[in-house]
Amino acid sequence: MNEEQDQAAKIRTGAHATGSRVLEMFAGTPRLNDWYYSKFRDRVSGDVLELGSGIGNISRLLARDARTLMATDVEDEYLDALRQEFASTDHVSVARFDLESPPPAAVAERQFDVVISMNVIEHVHDDLGAVRALAKLLRPGGWMLTYVPACNWAFSAMDQNL
Repeated sequence: MNEEQDQAAKIRTGAHATGSRVLEMFAGTPRLNDWYYSKFRDRVSGDVLELGSGIGNISRLLARDARTLMATDVEDEYLDALRQEFASTDHVSVARFDLESPPPAAVAERQFDVVISMNVIEHVHDDLGAVRALAKLLRPGGWMLTYVPACNWAFSAMDQNL
């Protein structure tokens, strides 16, 4: 492994450790998750694609209102947690989806009524390209619901680590 690859591995490991801690913290704040969800719940129906599902903190809420839910992430650990969480929930599927790449077949072959991401798009290098690709996955009249830090000052050291 060269120096550049070693540095990239350290960044990924640090980001994963930070992300895991943040997700675990939010798992312990159900009222906060409910509050976040209340901001867009009235738009959640039909077939839903969730980006960056993590360990399912918001996915559990989405699953109540969606006809189908496809929960996605890039981290194997999170994908395993999602599969375990929703193993007996027929209308929820789990797929790997890296927004830095074209949608995988499991995603690309479908259309959705809602595409939702919370604290994800700001971490994508080509965020505009990702949003354009995601818009193509929406049915006519569908909703793209995105929650991101509103101002540069809201982009914290935690976001930098992620």
